[in-house]
Amino acid sequence: MSDQPLQHDDANDAGRRNLLALLMKHQRRLFGFTYTLVPNRDDAEDVLQDATRVMWEKFDGFEPGSDFFAWACRVIRYEVMHHRRSHARSRLVFDSDVLESVATDAAAMRDGLDERRAALESCLDKLPEDERRFLMRRYEHDGSVAAAAQLAARSTHAAYKALSRLRRALLDCVRKQMPGEEVYG
Repeated sequence: MSDQPLQHDDANDAGRRNLLALLMKHQRRLFGFTYTLVPNRDDAEDVLQDATRVMWEKFDGFEPGSDFFAWACRVIRYEVMHHRRSHARSRLVFDSDVLESVATDAAAMRDGLDERRAALESCLDKLPEDERRFLMRRYEHDGSVAAAAQLAARSTHAAYKALSRLRRALLDCVRKQMPGEEVYG
């Protein structure tokens, strides 16, 4: 694949900007969906990149106003199948039936996950700023308990206890916001 910029006419500019906005909006969810189907993070990133290229090429076929996430997930599923065929010798490749089952379950769970994510964000907003920063430091990309402990000027042992208390408080808060839903902790 060339590193040359993709060429398209001015009539497609608005559509391409719309695609980019939708990709940015759903970026984490799309990666999460991909990662459920491809157990290796690097492979999941490669598959998502390939799927994004296909979305770019086929965006004219996307029906405005329809469910972009569902459309993108279909594209990702096809790219995962392509990835599976090209990496068939790997021990970590799922059987087609297993892959289809996981993809179907992941798609069915997405609405519930969105509700849980919104409840969690609401609960995080209720935490004092220093506690939220402490918790986020632990769970950011390269975060660790030691890094969170250092940020909060706590011992590692105290950080573990505080994180446990915060996780329990967040779980209780989410459960209160989602009565009747099974929320695992």
